[in-house]
Amino acid sequence: MSVDFYACDSCGDAIYEENIVSCESCGRNICDGCTVGEGDFFDDMRNEDGYLKEEHCPFCTGNEIHIDDLMDFALDRLDMTKEQLEIEYAKTKGGTI
Repeated sequence: MSVDFYACDSCGDAIYEENIVSCESCGRNICDGCTVGEGDFFDDMRNEDGYLKEEHCPFCTGNEIHIDDLMDFALDRLDMTKEQLEIEYAKTKGGTI
């Protein structure tokens, strides 16, 4: 019997599968130590399907910003695609993509 560990998208720690759950809204993995608000992680904070309720997710509540969301925001502000940004970055390092 193996033990599965998953990375928490909030703190980055490898957490035993019993102490991490996906958010019902954004789908990110959140460990019991990174939830927002009061309640029991195994009962009160989960919906009927076992997912973390949106109001307990640090990303959905705005308590944290995920790097992917920040990147999407920056690319939108720059009016660039990820590929265009990679090309520009590679040029600064003397490389090409």
